[in-house]
Amino acid sequence: MADPTLISSDAEVAALVERSLRAPEVALDCEFHGERRYRPTLYLVQLGVEGEAFAIDAQRAPLPLLRPLLESADVRKLFHAGREDIRLLTRATGATGISNTFDTQVAAAFLGHGLTVGYARLVEATLGVVLDKANQYTDWSGKLTSAQLDYALNDVRYLPRAAAVLEKQLEERGRLAWALSASDAAARQALVDPDPGLLYRKVSGFGRLDETELGRLRELAIWRDQTAELENCRPESIVNDAALRQLASRPPKRQADLRGMRGVATGGSERYWKAFLEAVARGDERPEPRPTLPGESDPRIEAIFQLLGAVRRVVSIEHDVAAEVLASTADLKSLAEWHVEQGASRPDLELFRDFREALIGAPLLGILAGEVTLRVDRSAKAGLLLTR
Repeated sequence: MADPTLISSDAEVAALVERSLRAPEVALDCEFHGERRYRPTLYLVQLGVEGEAFAIDAQRAPLPLLRPLLESADVRKLFHAGREDIRLLTRATGATGISNTFDTQVAAAFLGHGLTVGYARLVEATLGVVLDKANQYTDWSGKLTSAQLDYALNDVRYLPRAAAVLEKQLEERGRLAWALSASDAAARQALVDPDPGLLYRKVSGFGRLDETELGRLRELAIWRDQTAELENCRPESIVNDAALRQLASRPPKRQADLRGMRGVATGGSERYWKAFLEAVARGDERPEPRPTLPGESDPRIEAIFQLLGAVRRVVSIEHDVAAEVLASTADLKSLAEWHVEQGASRPDLELFRDFREALIGAPLLGILAGEVTLRVDRSAKAGLLLTR
Protein backbone atom coordinates (compact mmCIF):
# COMPACT_ATOMS: atom_id res chain seq x y z
CA MET A 1 0.00 0.00 0.00
CA ALA A 2 1.13 3.53 -0.75
CA ASP A 3 0.92 4.78 2.83
CA PRO A 4 1.51 2.20 5.58
CA THR A 5 -0.51 4.26 8.08
CA LEU A 6 -3.74 4.39 5.98
CA ILE A 7 -5.45 1.04 5.64
CA SER A 8 -8.70 -0.06 4.07
CA SER A 9 -8.64 -3.72 2.96
CA ASP A 10 -10.27 -6.61 4.82
CA ALA A 11 -6.93 -8.30 5.43
CA GLU A 12 -5.28 -5.16 6.80
CA VAL A 13 -8.15 -4.36 9.18
CA ALA A 14 -8.41 -7.99 10.33
CA ALA A 15 -4.67 -8.10 11.07
CA LEU A 16 -4.84 -4.84 13.01
CA VAL A 17 -7.78 -6.09 15.07
CA GLU A 18 -6.00 -9.37 15.80
CA ARG A 19 -2.96 -7.46 16.99
CA SER A 20 -5.11 -5.07 19.03
CA LEU A 21 -6.87 -7.92 20.80
CA ARG A 22 -3.50 -9.12 22.10
CA ALA A 23 -2.58 -5.68 23.46
CA PRO A 24 -3.45 -4.51 26.98
CA GLU A 25 -4.88 -1.23 25.66
CA VAL A 26 -5.66 0.56 22.41
CA ALA A 27 -6.10 4.29 21.77
CA LEU A 28 -9.05 5.23 19.56
CA ASP A 29 -10.21 8.39 17.83
CA CYS A 30 -12.39 9.35 14.87
CA GLU A 31 -12.46 12.10 12.28
CA PHE A 32 -15.89 13.02 10.94
CA HIS A 33 -18.01 15.79 9.50
CA GLY A 34 -21.23 16.77 11.26
CA GLU A 35 -22.16 19.99 9.47
CA ARG A 36 -25.68 20.03 7.93
CA ARG A 37 -26.14 16.35 8.77
CA TYR A 38 -28.48 14.58 11.15
CA ARG A 39 -25.72 12.14 12.02
CA PRO A 40 -22.00 12.80 11.44
CA THR A 41 -20.30 11.07 8.53
CA LEU A 42 -17.29 9.02 9.64
CA TYR A 43 -14.15 9.31 7.50
CA LEU A 44 -11.23 8.06 9.60
CA VAL A 45 -10.74 5.74 12.54
CA GLN A 46 -7.35 6.07 14.22
CA LEU A 47 -5.86 3.37 16.43
CA GLY A 48 -2.77 3.51 18.61
CA VAL A 49 -1.44 0.03 19.32
CA GLU A 50 1.80 -0.76 21.18
CA GLY A 51 3.50 2.50 20.21
CA GLU A 52 2.34 2.55 16.57
CA ALA A 53 -0.44 4.63 15.07
CA PHE A 54 -2.76 3.58 12.25
CA ALA A 55 -5.53 5.30 10.30
CA ILE A 56 -8.39 3.32 8.81
CA ASP A 57 -10.26 4.68 5.80
CA ALA A 58 -13.79 4.49 7.23
CA GLN A 59 -15.43 4.97 3.82
CA ARG A 60 -13.73 1.92 2.31
CA ALA A 61 -12.73 -0.39 5.16
CA PRO A 62 -14.92 -3.17 6.64
CA LEU A 63 -15.53 -1.48 9.99
CA PRO A 64 -17.66 -4.33 11.46
CA LEU A 65 -14.35 -6.18 11.87
CA LEU A 66 -13.64 -3.77 14.75
CA ARG A 67 -16.62 -5.02 16.74
CA PRO A 68 -14.72 -7.67 18.80
CA LEU A 69 -12.23 -5.03 19.86
CA LEU A 70 -14.90 -2.62 21.06
CA GLU A 71 -16.75 -5.34 22.96
CA SER A 72 -13.63 -6.94 24.47
CA ALA A 73 -13.47 -6.62 28.25
CA ASP A 74 -9.75 -7.55 28.20
CA VAL A 75 -8.49 -4.65 26.09
CA ARG A 76 -8.77 -1.18 27.56
CA LYS A 77 -9.97 1.43 25.08
CA LEU A 78 -8.49 4.90 25.50
CA PHE A 79 -10.46 7.95 24.34
CA HIS A 80 -10.38 11.67 24.85
CA ALA A 81 -13.88 13.17 25.02
CA GLY A 82 -15.08 9.94 23.45
CA ARG A 83 -18.85 10.47 23.45
CA GLU A 84 -19.27 11.05 19.71
CA ASP A 85 -16.48 8.58 18.84
CA ILE A 86 -18.24 5.84 20.79
CA ARG A 87 -21.59 6.59 19.17
CA LEU A 88 -20.08 6.53 15.68
CA LEU A 89 -17.97 3.42 16.23
CA THR A 90 -20.73 1.29 17.74
CA ARG A 91 -23.11 2.26 14.95
CA ALA A 92 -20.53 1.64 12.21
CA THR A 93 -19.41 -1.72 13.61
CA GLY A 94 -22.71 -3.06 14.90
CA ALA A 95 -21.29 -3.38 18.41
CA THR A 96 -23.93 -3.71 21.12
CA GLY A 97 -21.80 -1.70 23.52
CA ILE A 98 -18.26 -0.88 24.55
CA SER A 99 -16.49 -2.05 27.67
CA ASN A 100 -13.32 -1.28 29.63
CA THR A 101 -12.86 2.37 28.66
CA PHE A 102 -10.65 5.15 29.98
CA ASP A 103 -11.55 8.66 28.88
CA THR A 104 -8.71 11.10 29.52
CA GLN A 105 -11.05 14.10 29.51
CA VAL A 106 -13.18 12.46 32.19
CA ALA A 107 -10.07 11.43 34.14
CA ALA A 108 -8.65 14.95 33.98
CA ALA A 109 -11.82 16.26 35.62
CA PHE A 110 -10.73 14.47 38.82
CA LEU A 111 -7.37 16.24 38.80
CA GLY A 112 -8.37 19.89 38.64
CA HIS A 113 -8.36 20.27 34.84
CA GLY A 114 -12.06 21.07 34.59
CA LEU A 115 -14.77 19.16 32.78
CA THR A 116 -13.95 19.98 29.14
CA VAL A 117 -10.17 20.18 28.82
CA GLY A 118 -9.10 19.81 25.19
CA TYR A 119 -6.76 17.12 23.94
CA ALA A 120 -3.96 19.47 22.83
CA ARG A 121 -4.05 21.31 26.13
CA LEU A 122 -3.97 18.05 28.09
CA VAL A 123 -1.04 16.68 26.06
CA GLU A 124 0.90 19.85 26.72
CA ALA A 125 0.05 19.78 30.44
CA THR A 126 0.97 16.10 30.91
CA LEU A 127 3.78 15.55 28.38
CA GLY A 128 5.07 19.03 27.56
CA VAL A 129 4.35 18.41 23.87
CA VAL A 130 2.81 21.24 21.84
CA LEU A 131 0.67 19.83 19.04
CA ASP A 132 0.29 21.52 15.65
CA LYS A 133 -3.35 22.62 15.20
CA ALA A 134 -3.02 23.69 11.56
CA ASN A 135 -5.32 20.91 10.34
CA GLN A 136 -7.89 21.20 13.13
CA TYR A 137 -10.70 22.08 10.69
CA THR A 138 -9.50 20.07 7.74
CA ASP A 139 -11.70 18.39 5.14
CA TRP A 140 -11.50 14.64 5.77
CA SER A 141 -13.71 13.64 2.84
CA GLY A 142 -11.12 13.84 0.06
CA LYS A 143 -7.67 12.46 -0.64
CA LEU A 144 -5.59 13.15 2.46
CA THR A 145 -2.13 14.60 2.53
CA SER A 146 0.64 13.29 4.75
CA ALA A 147 0.23 16.40 6.94
CA GLN A 148 -3.46 15.67 7.44
CA LEU A 149 -2.77 12.05 8.32
CA ASP A 150 -0.02 13.02 10.70
CA TYR A 151 -2.37 15.44 12.45
CA ALA A 152 -5.04 12.75 12.76
CA LEU A 153 -2.57 10.17 14.07
CA ASN A 154 -1.40 12.57 16.77
CA ASP A 155 -4.79 12.05 18.40
CA VAL A 156 -3.79 8.48 19.27
CA ARG A 157 0.00 8.81 19.16
CA TYR A 158 0.23 10.68 22.47
CA LEU A 159 -2.96 9.45 24.11
CA PRO A 160 -1.47 6.37 25.84
CA ARG A 161 1.37 8.41 27.37
CA ALA A 162 -1.01 11.14 28.56
CA ALA A 163 -3.33 8.48 29.98
CA ALA A 164 -0.42 6.88 31.85
CA VAL A 165 0.46 10.22 33.47
CA LEU A 166 -3.14 10.79 34.51
CA GLU A 167 -3.43 7.24 35.82
CA LYS A 168 -0.34 7.67 37.99
CA GLN A 169 -1.64 10.96 39.38
CA LEU A 170 -5.04 9.41 40.06
CA GLU A 171 -3.44 6.48 41.87
CA GLU A 172 -1.38 8.83 44.01
CA ARG A 173 -4.54 10.66 45.07
CA GLY A 174 -6.62 7.52 45.48
CA ARG A 175 -8.96 8.48 42.65
CA LEU A 176 -8.28 5.96 39.90
CA ALA A 177 -11.40 3.94 40.74
CA TRP A 178 -13.44 7.13 40.51
CA ALA A 179 -12.14 7.94 37.04
CA LEU A 180 -12.64 4.38 35.77
CA SER A 181 -16.20 4.31 37.08
CA ALA A 182 -16.97 7.70 35.55
CA SER A 183 -15.39 6.69 32.22
CA ASP A 184 -17.54 3.58 31.99
CA ALA A 185 -20.63 5.60 32.95
CA ALA A 186 -19.82 8.16 30.23
CA ALA A 187 -19.42 5.38 27.67
CA ARG A 188 -22.80 3.91 28.59
CA GLN A 189 -24.44 7.32 28.52
CA ALA A 190 -23.03 7.98 25.06
CA LEU A 191 -25.23 5.18 23.72
CA VAL A 192 -28.45 6.41 25.33
CA ASP A 193 -30.69 8.19 22.84
CA PRO A 194 -32.74 11.17 24.04
CA ASP A 195 -36.41 10.61 24.86
CA PRO A 196 -38.33 11.57 21.68
CA GLY A 197 -41.22 12.74 23.83
CA LEU A 198 -39.05 15.48 25.32
CA LEU A 199 -37.66 16.90 22.09
CA TYR A 200 -40.26 19.67 22.17
CA ARG A 201 -38.53 21.17 25.21
CA LYS A 202 -35.60 22.11 22.98
CA VAL A 203 -37.85 24.34 20.88
CA SER A 204 -37.34 27.93 21.94
CA GLY A 205 -40.46 29.51 23.41
CA PHE A 206 -42.27 26.22 24.15
CA GLY A 207 -43.15 27.45 27.64
CA ARG A 208 -45.59 30.01 26.22
CA LEU A 209 -47.90 27.35 24.76
CA ASP A 210 -50.93 25.79 26.44
CA GLU A 211 -51.42 22.04 26.96
CA THR A 212 -53.15 21.41 23.63
CA GLU A 213 -50.51 23.38 21.75
CA LEU A 214 -47.76 21.57 23.64
CA GLY A 215 -49.27 18.23 22.63
CA ARG A 216 -49.08 19.29 18.99
CA LEU A 217 -45.55 20.62 19.44
CA ARG A 218 -44.46 17.34 21.02
CA GLU A 219 -45.72 15.33 18.06
CA LEU A 220 -44.41 17.83 15.51
CA ALA A 221 -40.97 17.76 17.13
CA ILE A 222 -40.94 13.94 16.98
CA TRP A 223 -42.03 14.03 13.32
CA ARG A 224 -39.38 16.65 12.48
CA ASP A 225 -36.63 14.60 14.11
CA GLN A 226 -37.66 11.38 12.35
CA THR A 227 -37.85 13.18 9.00
CA ALA A 228 -34.43 14.75 9.52
CA GLU A 229 -32.97 11.32 10.27
CA LEU A 230 -34.43 9.86 7.08
CA GLU A 231 -33.13 12.77 5.01
CA ASN A 232 -29.83 13.00 6.94
CA CYS A 233 -30.11 16.70 7.61
CA ARG A 234 -30.44 19.01 10.58
CA PRO A 235 -34.00 19.07 12.01
CA GLU A 236 -34.03 22.88 11.69
CA SER A 237 -33.64 22.54 7.92
CA ILE A 238 -36.99 20.71 7.80
CA VAL A 239 -38.86 23.27 9.90
CA ASN A 240 -37.14 25.80 12.13
CA ASP A 241 -38.18 26.37 15.74
CA ALA A 242 -40.18 29.53 15.13
CA ALA A 243 -42.22 27.89 12.35
CA LEU A 244 -42.71 24.70 14.36
CA ARG A 245 -44.03 26.68 17.33
CA GLN A 246 -46.40 28.61 15.03
CA LEU A 247 -47.64 25.37 13.45
CA ALA A 248 -48.38 24.02 16.91
CA SER A 249 -50.26 27.12 18.07
CA ARG A 250 -52.10 27.87 14.80
CA PRO A 251 -52.06 24.78 12.58
CA PRO A 252 -53.11 25.63 9.00
CA LYS A 253 -56.32 24.05 7.77
CA ARG A 254 -55.35 23.99 4.09
CA GLN A 255 -52.22 22.79 2.36
CA ALA A 256 -51.99 26.14 0.59
CA ASP A 257 -51.50 27.82 3.98
CA LEU A 258 -48.34 25.81 4.51
CA ARG A 259 -46.95 26.55 1.07
CA GLY A 260 -44.34 29.27 1.20
CA MET A 261 -44.46 29.56 4.98
CA ARG A 262 -41.24 31.01 6.36
CA GLY A 263 -39.08 28.47 8.14
CA VAL A 264 -40.47 25.46 6.27
CA ALA A 265 -38.23 23.67 3.77
CA THR A 266 -38.83 24.39 0.09
CA GLY A 267 -41.52 22.05 -1.19
CA GLY A 268 -42.51 21.23 2.37
CA SER A 269 -46.24 21.60 1.78
CA GLU A 270 -46.17 18.80 -0.80
CA ARG A 271 -43.70 16.57 1.01
CA TYR A 272 -44.88 16.97 4.59
CA TRP A 273 -48.57 17.91 4.51
CA LYS A 274 -50.01 14.46 5.30
CA ALA A 275 -47.49 13.72 8.05
CA PHE A 276 -48.01 17.20 9.46
CA LEU A 277 -51.78 16.67 9.74
CA GLU A 278 -51.27 13.31 11.42
CA ALA A 279 -48.84 14.80 13.97
CA VAL A 280 -51.27 17.61 14.82
CA ALA A 281 -54.10 15.10 15.24
CA ARG A 282 -52.01 12.99 17.63
CA GLY A 283 -51.22 16.10 19.64
CA ASP A 284 -54.88 17.08 19.84
CA GLU A 285 -55.73 13.61 21.12
CA ARG A 286 -53.10 13.75 23.87
CA PRO A 287 -52.36 17.22 25.27
CA GLU A 288 -49.03 17.69 27.06
CA PRO A 289 -49.12 18.96 30.67
CA ARG A 290 -47.16 22.18 30.99
CA PRO A 291 -43.80 21.51 32.67
CA THR A 292 -42.69 23.69 35.54
CA LEU A 293 -40.45 26.39 34.15
CA PRO A 294 -37.70 28.36 35.93
CA GLY A 295 -39.35 31.05 38.02
CA GLU A 296 -42.63 29.12 38.22
CA SER A 297 -41.60 26.44 40.70
CA ASP A 298 -42.02 26.46 44.46
CA PRO A 299 -39.66 29.16 45.78
CA ARG A 300 -38.55 26.71 48.48
CA ILE A 301 -37.33 24.31 45.80
CA GLU A 302 -35.42 27.09 44.05
CA ALA A 303 -33.78 28.21 47.30
CA ILE A 304 -32.78 24.68 48.32
CA PHE A 305 -31.53 23.97 44.80
CA GLN A 306 -29.25 27.02 45.01
CA LEU A 307 -27.97 25.85 48.40
CA LEU A 308 -27.23 22.36 47.06
CA GLY A 309 -25.39 23.96 44.15
CA ALA A 310 -23.22 25.89 46.59
CA VAL A 311 -22.39 22.66 48.43
CA ARG A 312 -21.44 21.04 45.12
CA ARG A 313 -19.21 24.01 44.32
CA VAL A 314 -17.45 23.78 47.69
CA VAL A 315 -16.80 20.05 47.33
CA SER A 316 -15.62 20.60 43.75
CA ILE A 317 -13.06 23.22 44.77
CA GLU A 318 -11.87 21.38 47.87
CA HIS A 319 -11.23 18.15 45.99
CA ASP A 320 -10.22 19.54 42.56
CA VAL A 321 -13.05 17.61 40.92
CA ALA A 322 -15.24 19.15 38.20
CA ALA A 323 -18.66 20.00 39.65
CA GLU A 324 -20.73 18.22 36.98
CA VAL A 325 -18.77 15.00 37.58
CA LEU A 326 -19.97 15.07 41.17
CA ALA A 327 -23.63 15.75 40.53
CA SER A 328 -25.62 16.95 37.54
CA THR A 329 -27.79 20.04 37.76
CA ALA A 330 -30.83 17.86 37.05
CA ASP A 331 -29.97 15.60 39.99
CA LEU A 332 -29.64 18.59 42.34
CA LYS A 333 -33.05 19.83 41.21
CA SER A 334 -34.58 16.38 41.74
CA LEU A 335 -33.09 16.18 45.22
CA ALA A 336 -34.49 19.60 46.15
CA GLU A 337 -37.94 18.62 44.87
CA TRP A 338 -37.83 15.34 46.80
CA HIS A 339 -36.94 17.13 50.01
CA VAL A 340 -39.72 19.73 49.72
CA GLU A 341 -42.31 17.15 48.70
CA GLN A 342 -41.18 14.87 51.58
CA GLY A 343 -40.72 11.84 49.38
CA ALA A 344 -40.97 8.48 51.09
CA SER A 345 -37.71 7.07 49.80
CA ARG A 346 -34.45 8.63 48.67
CA PRO A 347 -34.46 9.25 44.90
CA ASP A 348 -32.31 6.99 42.74
CA LEU A 349 -29.73 9.50 41.48
CA GLU A 350 -26.18 9.18 40.13
CA LEU A 351 -24.85 11.25 43.04
CA PHE A 352 -25.66 8.36 45.38
CA ARG A 353 -23.62 5.84 43.39
CA ASP A 354 -20.00 4.74 43.55
CA PHE A 355 -17.51 7.31 44.85
CA ARG A 356 -20.15 10.05 44.74
CA GLU A 357 -22.03 8.60 47.69
CA ALA A 358 -19.43 9.72 50.23
CA LEU A 359 -17.95 12.62 48.31
CA ILE A 360 -21.11 14.57 47.48
CA GLY A 361 -24.18 12.49 48.36
CA ALA A 362 -23.54 12.46 52.11
CA PRO A 363 -22.85 16.24 52.40
CA LEU A 364 -25.99 17.03 50.43
CA LEU A 365 -28.16 14.80 52.61
CA GLY A 366 -26.44 16.27 55.68
CA ILE A 367 -27.36 19.80 54.57
CA LEU A 368 -30.98 18.77 54.00
CA ALA A 369 -31.14 17.08 57.42
CA GLY A 370 -29.57 20.05 59.19
CA GLU A 371 -26.60 17.94 60.27
CA VAL A 372 -24.14 19.84 58.03
CA THR A 373 -23.87 23.61 57.81
CA LEU A 374 -22.35 25.88 55.18
CA ARG A 375 -20.68 29.00 56.48
CA VAL A 376 -18.44 31.75 55.17
CA ASP A 377 -14.74 31.24 55.88
CA ARG A 378 -12.29 33.47 54.02
CA SER A 379 -9.42 31.12 54.82
CA ALA A 380 -11.16 28.15 53.18
CA LYS A 381 -10.17 27.20 49.64
CA ALA A 382 -13.70 27.89 48.38
CA GLY A 383 -14.41 30.82 50.70
CA LEU A 384 -17.12 28.63 52.22
CA LEU A 385 -16.78 25.75 54.66
CA LEU A 386 -18.89 22.67 55.33
CA THR A 387 -19.02 21.71 58.99
CA ARG A 388 -20.86 19.21 61.13
